Amino acid sequence: MASADPGGPDLFVNDLNPAAGAAVVMVHGLLTNHTVFYWCGALELADRYRVVLFDLPGHGRSEPDPADGAFRLDRLAGRVTGLLDRLGVERAALVGYSFGAAVALATALAAPDRITRLVLVEPFLVGPVTGPAAIAGLRAWADAAPGPRGPAGPWPRVDLGLAQGERLPTGLARARSLAADGLLTAALEADTGRLSAAALAAVTAPTAVLSGWFSPVRQDARDVTRSLAGATRASTWGDHNLPVRRTRWTRRHVARALAAPLPLPTRLDP
Repeated sequence: MASADPGGPDLFVNDLNPAAGAAVVMVHGLLTNHTVFYWCGALELADRYRVVLFDLPGHGRSEPDPADGAFRLDRLAGRVTGLLDRLGVERAALVGYSFGAAVALATALAAPDRITRLVLVEPFLVGPVTGPAAIAGLRAWADAAPGPRGPAGPWPRVDLGLAQGERLPTGLARARSLAADGLLTAALEADTGRLSAAALAAVTAPTAVLSGWFSPVRQDARDVTRSLAGATRASTWGDHNLPVRRTRWTRRHVARALAAPLPLPTRLDP
């Protein structure tokens, strides 16, 4: 299903169980696509919720957005709220993975009355350390010889093959094109430090954070948990690839965080 929303070209959307009452919108990370959430239990969640999966601009099956600032957090937050409007969803929970967690937080800041809760899997906040490292990794990968794996160098490798190659054979080619596109790195540079502790303190949605012990963004997970009043965090053995390498753990904790009564408990069971 392709759906246009205000503020940019068409986004590819997979709207699962639209007749359900409560809605969950899942936002993937950079250089991957909506299929990563099939490993996070999207199909099982759709037995209970209206689950909205979509591809960010230029990712998966969504059209590129050639506008300056296409990947700025505020613009992407506007794409999410525009998508809610297009689908007639008044309020929704957001599940964000990696950079998708930053988009989810930006959306919660821009439209707090639209977001019921947040589940952030391996949040990449484009922080003062993680932002420059990611930018350097993207540039190194774009300049390297073609290969089956993600950014190397300062940014530890992220396995894109499982998430992209399984369902979208051209996914890696699109990812490499995005990595080489100046719009993406320019946006990351502009938004580095945007989600500071002071900014995050304004987030009111109950938030659950899931992180890996060996992740390059583990400090971002700690920072967002400390900055949000009442946020809870669960961590496990693993790196930034929790959805595809710790599938059962991630599925269980995403489902638990979405189903937990509000306010969320002070901690999630390990």
